Amino acid sequence: MLLIDERRAAGSAGGDDDRGLRALVQALAVPRHRVANPRGNAATRELVCDHLAQLGFHVRVEGPFGNVVARPRVPRGRPLTLVGAHFDAVPDCPGADDNASGVAVMLACARETPNDASVGFVAFNAEEEGLLGSRDFVEPPCTGWGCSRWCTCSRWWA
Repeated sequence: MLLIDERRAAGSAGGDDDRGLRALVQALAVPRHRVANPRGNAATRELVCDHLAQLGFHVRVEGPFGNVVARPRVPRGRPLTLVGAHFDAVPDCPGADDNASGVAVMLACARETPNDASVGFVAFNAEEEGLLGSRDFVEPPCTGWGCSRWCTCSRWWA
């Protein structure tokens, strides 16, 4: 397993070329199941948080499953498009295709998103345990976002 510092260095590989995406997938492709591989899961969450924060997004870890939510720094009241992927994997598996590659593409999209765009990013956790992270994300009352119903939830607005 790669050390966190090595993973950060690999995960910071830039550019939209194959090498940058490949390095990001390699940095993410470690056993990272929330329960079976908690150290890998936490290190992956940290890598995703750091990457999105360095790109200028307002990042926080939410809910009991530790979803990573990155909002753009744009005025509230504009519709917000969300791009998501899950960062956990099945127990004791590096999960390069499920879903390290999806997270790598999500981070590449974040890198290419203009600063004034109303686009946010969510990296879900505990998806291999019955979609727990995404279910928690849309579950009312969304108290952290100041709303009472998910269908009109202010989290969908920047």
